[in-house]
Amino acid sequence: MANIKSKAKRVKTNELSRQRNQHTKSEIRTLTKKVDELSAAEEVDGKALSKAISDAQQKIDEASSKGRLHKKQAARKISNLMRKQK
Repeated sequence: MANIKSKAKRVKTNELSRQRNQHTKSEIRTLTKKVDELSAAEEVDGKALSKAISDAQQKIDEASSKGRLHKKQAARKISNLMRKQK
């Protein structure tokens, strides 16, 4: 553990940031997998697929605006999602 008070605080805030980032990225992966499953289905439900894409895109945009994802990485993920829309 850190000896200096400010360093101890940084350790705490870094851990909170790490957990927050990890949670957001996990949510994005889950939403992306949901889109993959819906687009790979034999009978594609257009409304459900577009809703899933919209949810994933919203979460990716939010993560990008808060600095949890790089701007270009977010753009790439959204682009890949849009390609799955038929």
